[in-house]
Amino acid sequence: MSLLLIDTDIASFIFKGSDYADPYTPLLSGHELALSFMTVAELFQWAIQRQWGARRLAQLKQYFRTYALYKLACYAVTRIGRFSLLQCLPLDLNS
Repeated sequence: MSLLLIDTDIASFIFKGSDYADPYTPLLSGHELALSFMTVAELFQWAIQRQWGARRLAQLKQYFRTYALYKLACYAVTRIGRFSLLQCLPLDLNS
């Protein structure tokens, strides 16, 4: 089983159960999937901007736990996403 790093959009499609995830499902099957810290930060910031409640945020965090790299990055990236939002700063992909 190889490790695949998936894009933010694909992670979002899968989380939401969107039909947009369907073309990717066969390509991802049989692999260990990973998220970059930036993907976790972007999705967390997106959820905060949309004022998700505690239950929905807990579901998102649980979803992140199904991916490699989550445990190493979760604390830091949730803080980055929250700080960026509180300071009205966009998350810079080049940071």
